[in-house]
Amino acid sequence: MESNDLQKVHSESTLKSVRQRIKKLLDFLNTGLYEKEEAIRLALLSAVAGESIFFLGPPGTAKSMISSRIHHAFKEGTKYFEYLMNEFSTPDEIFGSVKLKGLDEGIYEKNTNGYLPEANIAFLDEIWKSGPAILNTLLTIINEKKFRNGNNVEKVPLQILLAASNELPKEKAGLEALYDRFIIRTMVNPVSLENEKSFFDLCEKSGKELVIPENMRSSFLTIEELQTWSEKINGIILTDKIKDVITEIRRELEVKNHEKNREEKEKFYVSDRRWKKIIHLLKTSAFLCDRTEVDLMDMQLITYCIWNTPKQREEVKSIVKEIVQAHGLECTTAIDDIEEQIKIFKNDVDSTWYKKLKQTTHEEPVEKRIGNRNFYAAEIDKQNIAFISKELIDNDYYAQNYQRRYYYDVNDPNLRNERTIDYYEDIDKNFIMKNRNYPNNSIKIKTNTVIDQKEGIVKDDVIFNNNVAYTATKEKFDLEKYAPIANSIEKELSSLQDFRAEIEKPYNENLFAQQSFKEIITSKIEDEKKKLEDLKLELAKQKNRYEK
Repeated sequence: MESNDLQKVHSESTLKSVRQRIKKLLDFLNTGLYEKEEAIRLALLSAVAGESIFFLGPPGTAKSMISSRIHHAFKEGTKYFEYLMNEFSTPDEIFGSVKLKGLDEGIYEKNTNGYLPEANIAFLDEIWKSGPAILNTLLTIINEKKFRNGNNVEKVPLQILLAASNELPKEKAGLEALYDRFIIRTMVNPVSLENEKSFFDLCEKSGKELVIPENMRSSFLTIEELQTWSEKINGIILTDKIKDVITEIRRELEVKNHEKNREEKEKFYVSDRRWKKIIHLLKTSAFLCDRTEVDLMDMQLITYCIWNTPKQREEVKSIVKEIVQAHGLECTTAIDDIEEQIKIFKNDVDSTWYKKLKQTTHEEPVEKRIGNRNFYAAEIDKQNIAFISKELIDNDYYAQNYQRRYYYDVNDPNLRNERTIDYYEDIDKNFIMKNRNYPNNSIKIKTNTVIDQKEGIVKDDVIFNNNVAYTATKEKFDLEKYAPIANSIEKELSSLQDFRAEIEKPYNENLFAQQSFKEIITSKIEDEKKKLEDLKLELAKQKNRYEK
């Protein structure tokens, strides 16, 4: 085996072990927690990526426990710091008290041992309640991983800062820059009402100290290990397709910002620095899921990273969903061909099993009741409408003894002036009344067309009433006409299912994105499947037309 092949096998083996370890860790960290899987996986992802995360949620929803669990994902020796902030908190409580030794010499240094500047993992609860002195120092620590201690600038080993609050930072309080440093922002809610079992398990079973099985210790992470992973994470590929999706998301945010009547506080702003960190987060997800490139499933993570307000949070979900759906997986099927085959099949059913009926009609004169007599509507001189006495036309007695036909001219708005017209014969089959003395003068009685029998098709009794003929015809028809189309549909459905199962493998193995997001990515495949199912129903419907 070539050295390059050995290197490739070793690399694939390493990737595989990473995902297995992370999956094992996530299962362990979620032990005894209920409906906190999302927060745990996002926090662990942030820890590996070296980014900060903000939990928003009411008190008593296990935010501090989640942070403690992330500490348990690392081997012994990983330093952890946590603190509940309030408006009276001082920098000494977070960054260490001043060393008394040296004050006489004018040296102002803090003893940082056991405080945030020496921690690898830190959790600050109710972060927005602290004062500017603490928050401004945090800004430098998070962004630059540096802490100014007296005259010295010390490197901070902080891998992740987890922060929590039951509120967002107040507007115009100068907190925007610090809030921007928290790349992931997620909600942590109480156990839902729909999940009663989890609620009562929480009440009766949780709260016990986390027991660490011996077989878990080998899966724990180290800070040094994460540093070695960093180069591999940077090498994860951002494909052109993923770049297109990100570009469209950025453009859509800009479009939203130009909406009429949009409040200034609801306008989106995602800095270049923030986008850089988001992309690093996406690459980290890909690496930890045994992939060499970012895929569409990772895009769901963006929804946690680009909102500032509750309204934006919902908008972002919709924006990412629509754009990813547009770029989702596509497949080629024979739907057009099958549709055409079913049209032909329908015509074959008509010609084999049915006989055609022609439409038949007859004409009936238009009548109007005036006073106590009935009149026909008629055209005089091809344009003037009149009402000709029906009685003097239809009644043989009057037809023989009276030559005048009474009528009303419609130009008489009240239809009260009865007039006469002379020497007209009876109505012929075309509803024409001819003048005996002047053959070229005629009156056309207006008619309506009445349908006696509509055009259509009816079952051919010759076939349906003869069992021998019916059975022989049906067997041949099913074999030659129906079966090929039915088999084509089933083949397409099977191929579609196989394609989806294969293409979904990396999505199913994604440890950090919501699994429901894959339905968005594969929606076009599902649309094709539905079309095939509809064609299957249409074929069955046509087949049912010749079934007894």
